[in-house]
Amino acid sequence: MPSQWPADRYRCGSSIRARGDRRRRPAGTALGLANSLVFIAFFLVPIAIPGLLVFWSWAGVWLAAAFCALIAGPIFLRPEHGRKSA
Repeated sequence: MPSQWPADRYRCGSSIRARGDRRRRPAGTALGLANSLVFIAFFLVPIAIPGLLVFWSWAGVWLAAAFCALIAGPIFLRPEHGRKSA
């Protein structure tokens, strides 16, 4: 008796498929890269804050944080319009 589950869909739980795209993209690669970048940021921020405090006080630290947030803004996905929430 054939299986009820399509094997090509449930073969690998760690893959990402874009809408309309038949190619599988490994999610592990993206997660590994994101974790590495977060680790680097958590390492560099405590080192950078004392230097910023020496030159620009807390206003400079907050300005640098705001600048980093502006740089990170384009990375986030925009919500799809017309899509109903589940």
